[in-house]
Amino acid sequence: MDSLFEDEEKLLMKIVHIASVIDRMTEQFAGGRGRATYLLAKKQAKEGHDVTVISAPNSQIDGCLSVSFIDPPRMSGIYVLDWFHRRIKETIHAVKAYSWLETDYEIVHNHVEYEGVGFSFLTKTPCITTLHGPIYSGYGQIPTRLYALPTRSKFIAYSKQAYAQFKRIYGRDLIGQIYGGIDVEVFPFVSEPDRFCDFQFCYVGRIVPVKGVHIAIEVVDRLKEKGYNVHLKVLGSYSPTRYFYSILHEIEKRPYVSFEVDARTPEVAWQLGNSDALLFPIRWEEVFGRVMIESMSCGTPIIAYNRGSTSEILRDGVTGFLCENINEMTEKMTRVHNLNRKECRKTVEKEFTMDVVYRNHLEIYKKVIDLN
Repeated sequence: MDSLFEDEEKLLMKIVHIASVIDRMTEQFAGGRGRATYLLAKKQAKEGHDVTVISAPNSQIDGCLSVSFIDPPRMSGIYVLDWFHRRIKETIHAVKAYSWLETDYEIVHNHVEYEGVGFSFLTKTPCITTLHGPIYSGYGQIPTRLYALPTRSKFIAYSKQAYAQFKRIYGRDLIGQIYGGIDVEVFPFVSEPDRFCDFQFCYVGRIVPVKGVHIAIEVVDRLKEKGYNVHLKVLGSYSPTRYFYSILHEIEKRPYVSFEVDARTPEVAWQLGNSDALLFPIRWEEVFGRVMIESMSCGTPIIAYNRGSTSEILRDGVTGFLCENINEMTEKMTRVHNLNRKECRKTVEKEFTMDVVYRNHLEIYKKVIDLN
C-alpha cells in the first residue's frame, strides 16, 4: 500500500464518504457539516479520485456517485422524540452503508459521530471519522463513549480546541486535526459594503438557543437605544420549535431587524459581503463555525463570543473582536469599522481554502492506511 503514496501529486484513491441521513448534498442546500462533506468530496473528485457519497436522497455532487438508502427523519420540534427518531434512522443508515461497501475502497471517511463510528466494525476498509460536533459535558458524553466501544475508526478533530477535548475519549485513535475550508470564489471579497445605515450586521445559522440569535437581536436593540441607525439581517434555517417561532415574533416587532429563511448560498454570500460584521454570539463550545470563514472570505469581520474555536479562527482586533459578554459585544460593535477587511480575506486564502483542506486530508488518509 505504501507505493500508492510515492508521488502524492499523482495519487488517486477510491474514497467513500458516509454523511448523515439528514444531510442533503447539493450546491444550494448543503450546510454546516453537510457543506464540509460536500466540498471535500467535490474537490477530491475534481482532483481525479473515485468518490462515492452515501447521504440523504436527492443528493448530487459534481463528479461523485451519490447513494442513499432511507429517507431522513421528519422533525416534530420535540427535542427528545426527534433525538431518538434520528438515532434510529442513523442506525439503519449506517448499517446499510457499511454493509453495502465494496472491499476495494481504499478509505472510508465517516461524518456521523455516533452510529457511523459505532458500526465501523462492519467493514475491513480503513476508516476515518471527522468529529464535526462538540463534546458534551456530563451525561451528554455517554452516547459518545458507548458508540466508541466497538469502533475500528480513527478520528480527526475540527479544531485545536476540539482536539484537546476529544483526546480524553479517543486517545491514540485521535490522529489529527484539520480545519474546514470553503470555495472562496463562491464567497467573493467586498472591499466596501453597500451601506444604507450606520452599521449593518448579519447573523447566519440555525435558529437555536446555543447559536445565540436572541443575543444578536438584543445587542442591536442596545445600539438602537444609543441612537445609532442600525440594521440586522438574520439568515436562518426553518425549525418547527417554540424558540424558532419566538424569534420570528421578536423580529416582527423590530423594523430594523429582517429575516430570511433557508437562504441559498449566493444570497448568504451577498448578505455577508454587504455587512459590517457577522455577529456570532455562540453559547456553546462550537468546534469550528464554518460561517466565520465564509464571512471573512467576503471581507466581513466577526464579532464573536470567546467560546469554542473562535479564538483560533479570528484575530482579535484585526479580523474581528472576541467578547466575553453582551456588554462587551455592544461596545465593540461600534468599533467594527476599524477592522481590516483585506486581512480577513487574506486569512481565508492562506488557511481555509479547499486546496489546503484537500492536501491535509490526503496526509491523514495516508496515515490511516499505513496503520492498517
